[in-house]
Amino acid sequence: MLYPTLRLIAGVALRWYYREVTIVGAGRVPDAGPVILAVNHPNALVDALVVGWLVPRRIRITAKAVLFDQPALGAFLRAMGVIPLRRASDELAKRRREAGRATTAASDARRAATAAPDGGLDPRRNVEAFDAILAALDDGAAILIFPEGKSHDDSALAPLKTGPARIALTAREANRAPGLRIVPVGLVFESKEAPRSRVAAVVGESIRMHEWQAPPGSARPAEALTDEIARRLRDVTLSAPTPERLEQVQRVARLVTAILAPAAPPVGADQSLGGEYAVAARVARGLDTLPSLPPDLRQRATRALAEVEAFGRDLQSAGVAETDAAISLRKRHGARFVAREVALLMLAGPVAVWGRITHWIPFRLARRAALRDVTARDQPAMRTIVWGLALTLVSYVVQVAIVWTLLGGWAALVHLIVLPIAADVDLRYADRLRTAGRRMRTYLRLRRTPKLAIRLAERRLALADEIRAVDAAFRELAASRPPNGV
Repeated sequence: MLYPTLRLIAGVALRWYYREVTIVGAGRVPDAGPVILAVNHPNALVDALVVGWLVPRRIRITAKAVLFDQPALGAFLRAMGVIPLRRASDELAKRRREAGRATTAASDARRAATAAPDGGLDPRRNVEAFDAILAALDDGAAILIFPEGKSHDDSALAPLKTGPARIALTAREANRAPGLRIVPVGLVFESKEAPRSRVAAVVGESIRMHEWQAPPGSARPAEALTDEIARRLRDVTLSAPTPERLEQVQRVARLVTAILAPAAPPVGADQSLGGEYAVAARVARGLDTLPSLPPDLRQRATRALAEVEAFGRDLQSAGVAETDAAISLRKRHGARFVAREVALLMLAGPVAVWGRITHWIPFRLARRAALRDVTARDQPAMRTIVWGLALTLVSYVVQVAIVWTLLGGWAALVHLIVLPIAADVDLRYADRLRTAGRRMRTYLRLRRTPKLAIRLAERRLALADEIRAVDAAFRELAASRPPNGV
């Protein structure tokens, strides 16, 4: 009962922070049987919440052992079935804290020892954790592991630890956890620290351990399997050599998705990050292979890329969002838009206002607390969600107590039920209102300047044809090359 309740709370918190939390390829996660979910780790605690919310089966997670040093938190984590992992970096930090800042010869020797890869730590420190994971896999559990080892803000996947591979190989060698699979899950954030942005979990092709074999001549199966996990994880994440390149990939993907769309997305839906991811992955691969392309295709692809980005700058100069580039300018569509949004305002508006009134203080305080002393991009979302849950709970207790005192128990119960619904309506209607206002301004601007509207529409259609042609050329080239061709 505890896990479903906390999963529901996590889902509410994620829906309140991000405007879209979606999964791509959910059918690739087995409904039953032992599974290791190998997940990238860009956003601290939020990553585990996203996977736990989007994957329908129960997930057991691993967490750094230092969290268990806090009695209350440790007891809670154990009750949730969390498995502690003793990371080398945590053990070394703990050792340094215990040693203090002494500058004696002995402490100098200790610091010299910690300069080694594992600082002289016992390589068997995680035997208990591995045994617990294997026992859970024997029971058919799904175990979430972050093979990068820690959360980070890098634009590329960090080198993976060999832990998941060693666990899987140990299980196979001992004839344990029959049917074990390693399933890569890539978390893709539009802007992980920004409220009301989007996040998608992309599930890749699993590794069936009873079928997997190390490459011929490989003396280290654990490293070979880790390389395979890394390859499949890169296939479902967005990676780039620099943050600037990653930003370019995401920007171009948004533009290409909008250019190829037959019509603007509905006001309440917006573009799906899951759909954009597929485009972004192709853009990233195209940029990576650009130097090795035949000269004519390289020039054509470079020119198309430049034209797409120029179109994006023109849209920005005209005050038109990418998602609004394909809106209809017909009067009857405009009239239908106004009628629909006015009706929705009358229905949802009062509930949204009530949600704003009852949640403004805890949400605002949570955000202010979360942004204090921020040193990394993976902190704001996690802190906002934790503070938001705590302060919202306190706010609910206070409000329910007041209503109970003034109006009685039934009124207090109704108030408690309505509170989270009103908050959800407020946040989602606020998103829609922003989109609707932006689209109305775009509609009026383009109606007033028909030449601009015609020019943008013609360029969009011409770019769509060119993008499809370049993509077809890429596919044709890939099909003509041998499997290991460059």
